[in-house]
Amino acid sequence: MVRVEDVDHYHDRDLRGGARILAPPSDYPYGERQCTIEDLAGHRWTFSQSMMDVDPTAWGGVLVDQPEGSSER
Repeated sequence: MVRVEDVDHYHDRDLRGGARILAPPSDYPYGERQCTIEDLAGHRWTFSQSMMDVDPTAWGGVLVDQPEGSSER
């Protein structure tokens, strides 16, 4: 997965270059716009662009308890 500023730019560029489009640019409820391509060597790439900051509970995210003593959130 590659974070970019303009998913449509990468989609159009790669389409012109002969890449196979596996998933066209689409907006997702978690605030990302993404597309997935397969390059000429068979490598798959997902390009992701942040569109908005969305509360995870708005799209079905859940809070998971962290092990005691963990500083990660």
